[in-house]
Amino acid sequence: MGPFLRLIITNQTFLSLFTHCSTSSLTLCSLIREEVEKDVFCSLWSLLSRLREELEASGEGEEEGDELNLQLMAECFRAQRNACVQSPRNQALLSDLSFIDESLKVISLLQRLYLQCGDRSAVALDPLRCGLQFLGNMAVGNQLCKDSLWTLSLPHLMLDLLSGKDEKVVSYASMVLHTCLDEEKVEELAKPDNIPLALRVMELCRTHPDLDWTVLIATQHFLKSSALVVSMYSGISHLERMTLLELLAAQLGEGGGGDSGIPGGVAAHLASSFQTGCRAVLALASGSADGDEEALTVISLLDVLCEMTSDLEQFMFLQDHAGLLQATVGTPQETRHLINFRSTRDNEFLKSKMIARKQWELFLEEMGMEGKVTRQQASKKWENLKKKYKDLRTPKTGSGTESGEVTVATWQYYDLMHEVLGARPAIDPSVLVSSIQEDPMVILMEIVEPCNQAPPTAASTPVHPPTTSIMRRRSKTVAELLAEEALQEQRRHEESEAKTDRFLDLFERMVNKL
Repeated sequence: MGPFLRLIITNQTFLSLFTHCSTSSLTLCSLIREEVEKDVFCSLWSLLSRLREELEASGEGEEEGDELNLQLMAECFRAQRNACVQSPRNQALLSDLSFIDESLKVISLLQRLYLQCGDRSAVALDPLRCGLQFLGNMAVGNQLCKDSLWTLSLPHLMLDLLSGKDEKVVSYASMVLHTCLDEEKVEELAKPDNIPLALRVMELCRTHPDLDWTVLIATQHFLKSSALVVSMYSGISHLERMTLLELLAAQLGEGGGGDSGIPGGVAAHLASSFQTGCRAVLALASGSADGDEEALTVISLLDVLCEMTSDLEQFMFLQDHAGLLQATVGTPQETRHLINFRSTRDNEFLKSKMIARKQWELFLEEMGMEGKVTRQQASKKWENLKKKYKDLRTPKTGSGTESGEVTVATWQYYDLMHEVLGARPAIDPSVLVSSIQEDPMVILMEIVEPCNQAPPTAASTPVHPPTTSIMRRRSKTVAELLAEEALQEQRRHEESEAKTDRFLDLFERMVNKL
């Protein structure tokens, strides 16, 4: 080991230049990179491999000298990372020397170490982060490196990295994934063995909306694959579906009326999903959190479908989608059936709670809603209709139509509810009759409008769509994100210059130790 370390120290000039090279002198650094001989990289690979073997043999972080090995690993990754910046020559050399394979082994080891070491886990973070930065630099502009990374890390290692607790590790792993993805690889993610990785990315879009790379992965790659969107949609929660639909809406908005990049297969699947789940709007505010989530997903679906069919020619085929129009119109028809059913059996409903439950079960049986809507949800829908009618019948002082609120003239169920509940002419408000035909879009939006409710209790807090900064983050280009990374990288380099002496001292201590 002594001669081996002396060989590394002999080449310390090159390694130090790689490690501490500032982005403010890219021209000089690029000249230095191109002059490095292959033997230097061979020595660097041997050092990294030897450090990994020693760490594995010691029980992964349990011996006293392991912290020194981890610091040396970080320096090796820094040298590798900077060696391949804007250097196809060095990318090819490092790839030929199996740096990708060896680095992935080290990163896998570091990930296990980080999870196992408890309070000492931070010592593994620095080399782990640097290793992921190196892989990202290796993949930029090099298809062979992208393919190697994809083959060797999919799906388990990448999924483990994206499931970690350290945000920088998750961010760097997302960067590597985004850099490697292309149309063919996105289709691979739709396979059953790989779909958990795609689902994890969508989960991160919901829980960590400020992670730019996961949002870019979803919008620039995932949404362009019908097979992947269909597979993901069936495997994610209602909250994550709302996040997916929000990303779709953002992508549609960027199209400017042209091709949004979203395939027709995605639109057709969303239409079918809306057709299947549109009755969930009856469950809105029924006291069931799951029901609220499903209903809000249907609302988000309708928003996206309305956007697709507004002025985007590529989605006009949805107008001929079998059953979609019947589904959107069917829900208000079912609401009218509910009103009529409840009014004609008013005496039965008032006899006892037991008979009332039986009546709601009879209604669901007649409408073919058994297993899709519960009697409690149907009953809650009726209570909401009554409250809406009473609110409109005696409006609050100062209320009006300027804010777009529903009024007696625009609520499509008012006349029917007025007949059922009865109204005294003395207090009946005047009704303005519209002179134009009712806008069908108003009908579409009306069916999913939640009724006003009393303040929620702690046990029945309503679920709202996730509020994210996705729309704000989407305004950034990839170039801007890379520029931000470069500035952050420069700051890290400037901080690391102060550690040059420490770096050399580490090697000397290793020599003395051996």
